[in-house]
Amino acid sequence: DFRSPAQAFSDVLTADRTRRPHRLLRQRIRSDRLGAGMQTIQPNMHPASVSHGAHTGSAGAVPRHAMFQDAELEGGSRGPCEESDFVSLHSSSHLRCPSSETSLYANARSISRSMPPPARILASFTRLFRAALTQLRNLSVLEVLLNEDIFAALATCHLPSLTRCSLIWSPSLPAFLQLNPHLKHLGTLPPVDYDAFPVHMPAVRMPRLETFYGTAALACAVVPGSRRVSELTLVWGPWDIDRPGSVLGALGASGATIEMFASVCARWETQLLRAVGAHMPGVRELRLHHVLEAADDEGGEEDMDELEAFYDSVADALPALRELRQIDISRTGRLADLDMVNRLGLELEAVRKWGRRSSALMQCVLVSETRWVRIRNNVWYPYSVIEAAPAPEEAGDPEVPVAQTKMMRFFWFLARLASDRELREEYGPVMRELNGPGFMDLMDSVLRDIPPSLSRH
Repeated sequence: DFRSPAQAFSDVLTADRTRRPHRLLRQRIRSDRLGAGMQTIQPNMHPASVSHGAHTGSAGAVPRHAMFQDAELEGGSRGPCEESDFVSLHSSSHLRCPSSETSLYANARSISRSMPPPARILASFTRLFRAALTQLRNLSVLEVLLNEDIFAALATCHLPSLTRCSLIWSPSLPAFLQLNPHLKHLGTLPPVDYDAFPVHMPAVRMPRLETFYGTAALACAVVPGSRRVSELTLVWGPWDIDRPGSVLGALGASGATIEMFASVCARWETQLLRAVGAHMPGVRELRLHHVLEAADDEGGEEDMDELEAFYDSVADALPALRELRQIDISRTGRLADLDMVNRLGLELEAVRKWGRRSSALMQCVLVSETRWVRIRNNVWYPYSVIEAAPAPEEAGDPEVPVAQTKMMRFFWFLARLASDRELREEYGPVMRELNGPGFMDLMDSVLRDIPPSLSRH
């Protein structure tokens, strides 16, 4: 009966008045409700989160030092528990501070840092979660991207209707996949710690799998068991990326036709494209994302050299990728104005070189956030990837508006056509046909107002 675990879960969330204050600590508490003293609080705490051990008195200091087992909570304001310098947060049944909502509210305001151990906080929730999941016979989509202790509750769950999963990495993952090999779409977040990247995982046969996102080790465990996989995204660990040929060779053994291959890597790996051409020749779309280390976030000359070498490796691989229609190469972080202008020249040279190697390639999105579209023959035109202003929370550098970068890209393109006779002769007829007979005259008039920094590149 599904109502029993569901009702139990509901009881946790709608506890009586004496437990309601504890829920404040269990949730991500907003500073406007609890005041500026609350700086950090870990979500997903035990439902009965404030616990025993408080020394009591009449009126005075709120705990200045508290513990989640062996994790610290520190605060400093004065409050209702007079002699209390220590509070162990575990069970509300042992609470000895005044149990009024006002007192606990004041205690919560004094907390400034929380580091609760994950194994204890979610114990009751995971039991309820497991009990509820076993009754969800028609569940088709599941996303668990929280604490891996929650995911551990799934290790013994068979969900017969499940087709799509987005999961956090956990040692319990292989056991869950063994019980649910009928998945069609599987995505897993990689471990936060690079040292936790798995080197090897036991094979799991998943004959219905169509799309995969996750670590290379997990891909080698599940992808070879399916001939239906058409979209594959690999997040490379520090050991896997040194052997892209062996990894992609193992994945190609399934006989599946991979139409979209994506790679997330911490470096520009020049051997990767050669391996893709050797083992996945039917790829129609490539997405290659470079995750920069924090110290390298500014890019620079070294990054430009590595990127140029990577572009050359793309050109070398293109003869083997006869079906390739689109390439998307991106990196973390935004480029400065001048850096973007410098890269536009590198990108134009790259796409024209690629165009000579492959007649099938029609579109390239590169690190300057420029979409290079093949118009005719080997004529490529730069469009902005971001055609409209992004939402404030998604915007990059606030000092570089979208309209400004689009105009900068357009001016650069005009300046390049005017300064390069070969390009002008090749692009001129196409531009006049697409934009009217006055386009080249317009270009010459606009060029008079273009800053010298643009016309030099």
